[in-house]
Amino acid sequence: MKIGIVTFHFAQNYGALLQCFALKTYLQKLNSGEVNIINYCPEYHYAEYRQSNPAFDNFIDTRISAIDYTEDDDYDVIIYGSDTIWHPFKFKTFEGFDEAYFAKKFKSKKHISFSASSCLEPLKKSEEKQPKISELLRNFSSISVRESFLADFIAECVDIPVHHTCDPTFLLSAEEWSGYLSEPI
Repeated sequence: MKIGIVTFHFAQNYGALLQCFALKTYLQKLNSGEVNIINYCPEYHYAEYRQSNPAFDNFIDTRISAIDYTEDDDYDVIIYGSDTIWHPFKFKTFEGFDEAYFAKKFKSKKHISFSASSCLEPLKKSEEKQPKISELLRNFSSISVRESFLADFIAECVDIPVHHTCDPTFLLSAEEWSGYLSEPI
């Protein structure tokens, strides 16, 4: 099975990188096929977050190893999440929902979310957003989110079950995480 993951794999912070790494590692253990992080890095993110750190860059290059998406890719499933991918962004160069994180850009036999997250308040600010959320989530065959309150909100917007799941960092055991630690200085 060929699996793609769309998430914030390029962020210069521990949470984003560790959730991405954990999900990829866990799926590689379960799947005898290919597991790829899809290299989706929108320009508006780079405009906001231009910092670079050699340690983060090295981790992204060696442990995340994102690959470019092409129209010829034949994914069985693309997983969206876990980070705050469903947040209505408000940046200098981009405002709104990025439809790429809502299964609108990448081709696959099946689109699912795993522990996707969003700040709920911007979603709930107006009642007219509910039809927009319903439309954005239309291409998903399975939805799971990190927060129970978000699961309750999204369940009102879609006709499929919405599950509350853990952050992917909890998919790896303490022993597995220990194997990735370097010796203390």
